[in-house]
Amino acid sequence: MKRITILFAMVLPVVLVFGQGSRLKQIKAANVFDVKSGKIVYKLEGTTKGTRTLIWDDYGRLQYDYKVTVTKIMGMSNSEENLSIRTKEWMYSIDLEAKTGSKMKVDDALAMTDAMTAGYSDEQLQQTGEEIKKQFDAKDVGTGVVLGHTCNIMQIEKLKSKVWTYKKITLKSEMAMGGLMGSSTEEATSMEENITVPASTFQVPAGIEIQDASKMMEGMPGMDDEEDE
Repeated sequence: MKRITILFAMVLPVVLVFGQGSRLKQIKAANVFDVKSGKIVYKLEGTTKGTRTLIWDDYGRLQYDYKVTVTKIMGMSNSEENLSIRTKEWMYSIDLEAKTGSKMKVDDALAMTDAMTAGYSDEQLQQTGEEIKKQFDAKDVGTGVVLGHTCNIMQIEKLKSKVWTYKKITLKSEMAMGGLMGSSTEEATSMEENITVPASTFQVPAGIEIQDASKMMEGMPGMDDEEDE
């Protein structure tokens, strides 16, 4: 559910910002984050406890996202150690305990985003964005400070969550679903900006069996289209 909350906060700006026609070139050119490079360590509390380390370069086009968690529900515990890596060409999702993972071409992932808005005029996109916000009862509720940085806060009532973002970077998220889902918080405990990041940071660890998810997407709408010149 937390992933849905973060995805909502990421997708909505895409729907609201890009103009009519194919937006693939715009999406490729857009910065993922508005900070060139950095490192953030997060602490997870609630139903899921653990730590997360995010390192990035080239405004988020290169990413290393390492997470170690333990989730407790009804007296049962589930531990996970996961790593996500983004390079200029590939996006990797890796289970470090099972030593398995999958990869998808960045261009394919961006093409999916492009397909979401293909054929919509600016006015239609604005209307769609407002409808999405209304459907989830999402609204901006002001600003807050995390690690000395002023963040915009979005409250998503239907998901019982709040997201704090600074320069397109999520520094804090809260979710209180209740019941078996309980509540959870992910908050940055340290942050370094504009640092030097070794290229080796974004290499897949040795001994991981990787499956190519892009092959499974061949034939899907938008996956085989040539990019407009």
